[in-house]
Formats: sequence, structure tokens, C-alpha cells
Amino acid sequence: GVRSSSEIVNKSSTMIDLKNKNMVGNWAKLDGDLLASLTPMLQEHVVSAVAVDLVGEGRDVISKYMEASSHLIENGGPAISIHQWMMQVARYSGPNSAPLGSLGGAKVEPGAGYRRLQILCSGLQSAYILFSIMASPGIDRRAVEDDTIEACVNLIKNHIQKHIIPSLSNTGHLGVASSTSSSKPPQDQDDEYLHPEMMSPMSKKTPMPRRSTPNRNDVAKSLKAVYGPILSTIGLFGTILESAETFIITNEMDDRLLFTVCAASLSSLTIDSSTAVRADTASLASLVQVSAMNLAVAIFRRYPRHRSIITEDLFPLMLKLPTSKRSLRTYLVRKSHGSTEMTNIKHSPYANTSGHEYIQPITALLLLSIQTCVTMPFQSDEDITEEGNADGGAEGSGSDSNQFDGEENKNSKANDTSGLDACAAVCNQFTSQMLQRCSRKGEEGGASEFRPILHNLIDDLLFVRQLPEYPSAEMILFYLSQRLGHDLLRASSMSKSSAQQMEATYLATAMDALGKITSAVASGLLLNRESRFQLPESMSPGQFDPKEEVNRCFCGRGNLDTFMLDCDRCHSWYHGSCVGITKDTVPEVWLCDDCILQTVILEQAKVFARGNGNSRPLTTSDHNHVLRQLLLSHLSKKSHTFLSPQAERAREFWIA
Repeated sequence: GVRSSSEIVNKSSTMIDLKNKNMVGNWAKLDGDLLASLTPMLQEHVVSAVAVDLVGEGRDVISKYMEASSHLIENGGPAISIHQWMMQVARYSGPNSAPLGSLGGAKVEPGAGYRRLQILCSGLQSAYILFSIMASPGIDRRAVEDDTIEACVNLIKNHIQKHIIPSLSNTGHLGVASSTSSSKPPQDQDDEYLHPEMMSPMSKKTPMPRRSTPNRNDVAKSLKAVYGPILSTIGLFGTILESAETFIITNEMDDRLLFTVCAASLSSLTIDSSTAVRADTASLASLVQVSAMNLAVAIFRRYPRHRSIITEDLFPLMLKLPTSKRSLRTYLVRKSHGSTEMTNIKHSPYANTSGHEYIQPITALLLLSIQTCVTMPFQSDEDITEEGNADGGAEGSGSDSNQFDGEENKNSKANDTSGLDACAAVCNQFTSQMLQRCSRKGEEGGASEFRPILHNLIDDLLFVRQLPEYPSAEMILFYLSQRLGHDLLRASSMSKSSAQQMEATYLATAMDALGKITSAVASGLLLNRESRFQLPESMSPGQFDPKEEVNRCFCGRGNLDTFMLDCDRCHSWYHGSCVGITKDTVPEVWLCDDCILQTVILEQAKVFARGNGNSRPLTTSDHNHVLRQLLLSHLSKKSHTFLSPQAERAREFWIA
């Protein structure tokens, strides 16, 4: 029965610790017969939840209630409000309330909306349990049928597109036709809108009710009663996307289902969060988008044969992205801690009121997708056997040539199966198709829409190119610059009468984009020349003795009549407001960012020197090794401390 299977779902949910993914392995310890009897019940809940369209059904309830309240429907008829429809305990009250059983369908009875919500929640819980079972090691893949996987994928798709996107964007009322006429009855036809018992015989015989559609604004306000319960499922839905990501990584899926779940995940980027629903819709939208992006990136990494198709699907998605300044950049790339930053965020368009900095989710998706294509070097058992044979032959012959050849052969095999070739292929495809769309003549193919998208993309890439977590930004900018320069050179060599002459608007866009990239690179080079970072020449951590005390605050405002701090090592001065320290929070020892980095380099240099058994002064080559190791250590720590797969992919990119 429904009740018993619902209890099984609830009891099964308690078996999984949602905060500990290691618990999913316990499914392999269950009896096979018990597991075989559980999965069909869970599948029934998922299939039932797929049929739920809470926003659409709620919209119909609101429309019927408004029509009945305004006497706009023929023969009148009872109706219920959206609050009666969503209430947990059904009550019948109000002038238009319906007697029990008089409404015909169960979907429009009081309390029916709450019951539909419970069906949806049970289906989501069942989908999470099923994904956890399928992703558990040691589970026989045949224990779960293909129809079950398809049902779970359809539930993900429907819940994103029918529930989450309309609820966060406040767009559920758009399914109602706009009303242009007034809902008030005309003054000369009052009899037509009287209660049937108060009508005259003539008016009963020839009723002429006027039809109209409900006002969209009224429907939008009433739908908030549906949006709230839907948004309460986002936490559970995020865990479903995470478990689906684990399942995709560990199992082979049908191509049709892959494209379905990938398209559904990418559609979450079109969310334009509305504060009219709730004050925290932006954070909820970000939670959904990050989980959906991780799922899409997992598919991109797991199935190289589909990368070109997924990359192609990004372009129609770009035309549907929100364009408002509030919703344009919502992907968090760096939190502000009040310390010296690599860029001045005082007037940064990427920072919000809290100082945190954001980029477009579509930019983050592109960066993460490219970084996940890295092929790391590996050595198979056959390579190890061949290497051992080569070393044995070298020892037997007493010659070093065979050993050298074996080492060279091993390196060549590693190079054949590792590197950034796949990353470069994705960059090449994306940049070529992006500029191809921007160069179309007139309004053909949405060229006017893609050109501002190109500018926003370049702004994001220039912003994150200095962050170690996004090394693929430099690669994308390189391919963009190469193609932009090629188009400009080709256009300059064409005659004015040439049939293949490029559009002037695109050439202006290309010149502006290329100038923006080159000027940013030039500014970075100038900053490095003017404020060169001095690496230590020895491993002595003694006090740094500067020639003079100067103001080296990164804001460039000079000496102001305000609170300033003195670095205890280099004795440079910084504004307290710029480094996030007040008079009441001054630490006993304070070092600027440069001195902190130099101190860390000294510690790393000591380790490097001990490894080489050398105490000589550090050379430029040593500095490079030390800085590279610091970069990899930073990403490794971030990967293991915060369990960040993005940091791990960035580390692999730097190594490759």
C-alpha cells in the first residue's frame, strides 16, 4: 500500500547520513532479496512524483478561484483558494467553498496541494536512495532496472524545469494569458451577476456571463503559497544531484539519459532569482546552480565523446541567461577576508556589498569543463614490465645506452597519454564557434546578442586569470587573442569590393576585445616592473633592513590622516581600512602579504635545499621550483581541506 511504502522510504532515508557520503557503501551489506523488494517500491514513488506539476496545478486552482470569485465562469460553481488547496488539514470555509466531494477531481479538493507536495517529496527521497544504492561499491548493477534510472533522470528534469526555475525566478504566472479587460461587471448588467436564487425568470433564461482571464499580477502573488514549500526541497535536491554525480562517475549511462540530465542541469543557469518570492532566493539559486554545474562537469569528464556536443549546447543556453546586473554574476570565486588582495576590489564590478567576488556561472562552467579534460600521466603494468626488462638488459651488457633508451621510451609513452591536448581542443572549438556567431552579418544568428556576451566573458576571464584555481582562463584568452588577431589581419588584407568582407560591427567588436585583453596583460607587466617581488637570496630568515619606511598600500591613496599599520619585517605602511584591521584589533606581530609570502618561500627553500643536500644560495632556477611547489601545495591543501574537486582539477592542469 501507499502508506507502507512511504514508511519504507522514510525508514530508508534514516539509514543514510546525508552529510557523510561514505555511508552509501552500507547498501552492499543489505540482503539481496530485501534490496530487490525495496527498489520497485522506490521506483513507484519516483514515477508518481514525475507526474506532479505543483506550479501548474496551483496556477489552475488560482485561476478557477478568481473566476468564481468574480462570477466570470458560466453557471458559477464552487471553488477553493490556493491556501485551502495547500493546507495540511483540509477545511471548507468561505463564500466559495465547496462541499466535500462536489469538485469531482482530487487535485482541486482542499488539502490536495499538500498531498501532491508529499508525493513530490517522497519521490525526491526515493530518487536519492536509488542513486545512493546504484553508486554504492559492490552493488550488482542488475539490482536496479534501466526504467528506474530513467524515472530518476526524468524527476531531476521535471523538478528543475517545472518547480525550481519558476519558483526562484517568480515566473510561474507566465502560463496565464494576460488580461486586458476589467473584471468588474458593467453597470447596466448587474442582474446577470446576481446569485441564481435572486435572479428574475427572464434573467435566468438568458444569462450572458462575460468571460475574462485572471490578472497575472494576482496569480503571481497567490503562487507564493506554492513557491515556499517547493523551495524547502532544494536542500534535498542538492544531495540528489551529488549522488547522481557519483553514480555517473562510477557507472555507464545511456546516451539519451545523459543528454537529458545534462540539458536539465544546464537549464538551471537560466534562473533569474527574484527577491519577491523570498529574500534568500539568490543563495538558493547559487546552491542549485553549483550542484547542477558539478553534475554537468562530471559528464564532461566521464564521456569525452560527448564533449563537442555539450560545448555546442552552451551557445543557445547563453541567449537565455539573465542579463540584469543583480543576476549576471552569481558564482563565488573568492571571499574577502579584509586582507591585501591581488586586485583592488574597491570599485570592482565583480564584488558585492560584502566584498565577495563573483563571475558568471556560464564562465565558471566553461573554465571547470576545460580543466576537467586534463589527462594525467600514468604507467600501466606492461610499461613497468618493459622498463624492468630494459633495466635488466642494461645491467647485463654493461652499457648505459639501453637504459637511456628505456627511460626515453617510458617518457614518450607518458607524453602520449597525458597533457592538455583535450583542453586545447575544447578551447579551440569554443572560441572558433563563439567568434563565428559574433561575426555573422546583420542580425543573423543572434550576432547582436552574442557580442555583449563575448565582452562579459572576457571581463570574467581577465578577472580570474591571476587566481591559481582557474588556470584555464589563460588558455581561453590565448585562443581568443589568436583568432581575433587573425580576423583583424585578414580583414585588413581584403579589398573593399571583396564579397567575403567582414562586417564592420564585428571588426569593431574584435578590435575592442583584443585591445581589452592586451591592455590587461600590459597593465600586469607594468605592475610587475614597478612593484617587483623580491625573492630572498639566502635562506636566513633574519630581519629585513629597508633603506626607508614608505607607504606601500595597494590602494595607492598615499599618506592620509587615518589609522595605518607598520609591517614588522619590511616596515612598510598600510591603511588599516585596506587590510581589514582596526585600532582595537591590532595583532602583536603583523606582516604584509609580501613578507608572509617571502617567509613561506624561505621555509619551502629550506626543504628544497635539504632534499638536494645543498646549502648554497638560492638561484633563479631554485626560485622557480620553490614557487611551483608552493602553488601545488596551496591547491593540494585546498583540495583535501575543503574536499574541492575544482582545486584538484586545477592542480592537475598546472602539473600537465
